[in-house]
Amino acid sequence: MIPGIMDPTLAPFDRHRLRQHRDRAASQFQQHDFLFKDVAERLAERLADFARRFETALDLGCHGGELGRALMPIGKIDRLVQSDISASMARLAAPEGGPVLVADEEALPFAAQSFDLVMSNLSLHWVNDLPGSLLQIRHVLKPDGLFLAAMFVLGVEAALYSILTYMAAARTLDFVIHGIEEYTAMTIVSGESSAIREAIIGTLGRGVTVYKGYGGLTSAEQDVLYCVVTRLEIGKVKGIVRGFDPNAFIVSHALADVEGGVVTRSSIVHRQSSIGDRQESTSL
Repeated sequence: MIPGIMDPTLAPFDRHRLRQHRDRAASQFQQHDFLFKDVAERLAERLADFARRFETALDLGCHGGELGRALMPIGKIDRLVQSDISASMARLAAPEGGPVLVADEEALPFAAQSFDLVMSNLSLHWVNDLPGSLLQIRHVLKPDGLFLAAMFVLGVEAALYSILTYMAAARTLDFVIHGIEEYTAMTIVSGESSAIREAIIGTLGRGVTVYKGYGGLTSAEQDVLYCVVTRLEIGKVKGIVRGFDPNAFIVSHALADVEGGVVTRSSIVHRQSSIGDRQESTSL
């Protein structure tokens, strides 16, 4: 669990009383759940539009299990976990099969990257710290995970601000977990590979690995350069490469983790003109 971002003393909703209200309503909830059923079917229709399966999914604020029942005919979820702040509501959802637990949307008890899909049916509008809850949802989702939710909002402007806050919180979480210097691997194919390699080492202080390859069409031998840089240095590397070869082939992809060797950010210092006197801060 990760903490929210709102001062608890400013909370507009009493979560303890909300739990009591749901416990009391559970006994007759299935006689008045038509709106939850309708919205659940709409969410299920949205999920059906995706051409993929979801190994693990979370129904956050499941109430009586309306969303779980609507998702069963879709057949895209292997294992559905249902949770609700009310134990009585959770018991209503339990007969649908799969694990059911009591959990507060403001304090998710799940490990990072636990779910491929998180869905919520008319529950998140009761949380005090919506940006904080969205941040926690982002935390428990896998990198390619999907989040689908339906909630009441005060208007289009408030909804747009919530989306903006969620996107900002998601990027902030990436910075917290990976750091601002997220590393990127760059592969460069060019006839000027020797000059480009020396320029990258000399200008940025980054190590460069040289692979021996050949063209698939021409069969001509070709040096392939591989280097690891921070996201702030991608533009600099591309500028160096284009300066020597405007037609060079460049491929970049983010790295989830880097191990082995020494990978540190280059210090901003004046370097001597001789490449032999320059110290590489990255070695692979």
